Amino acid sequence: MVDLPDFQTRPFPPMPAAASVLAVDDHPVNRAMLEQCLRQWSLQPRLAGSADDGPGHRPGTKLTAAIIDQDLGGTSGIDLIARLRAIWPGLPIVVLAPRTAARNAT
Repeated sequence: MVDLPDFQTRPFPPMPAAASVLAVDDHPVNRAMLEQCLRQWSLQPRLAGSADDGPGHRPGTKLTAAIIDQDLGGTSGIDLIARLRAIWPGLPIVVLAPRTAARNAT
């Protein structure tokens, strides 16, 4: 069993039918896995390979949540989160951190 740090979390809001989730990851295999999982959960994935290449992070786009790779090439995932928060202040965001980043954070 993995010993995880104690994180403060907020409850994730229930997802409405046909919820649209932005998934941004620069690795194509990770993006494909996220897409498959989201579709299995009856969610509509909006995929992007970088912070600047995204069908879902522009004003006027309806999003229910976002899954962001912290370690994107180019503009970082953290910078993307700041952009998303400016457009959708209450958007639930899950951050994917590389294993080395998680180790360094503890």
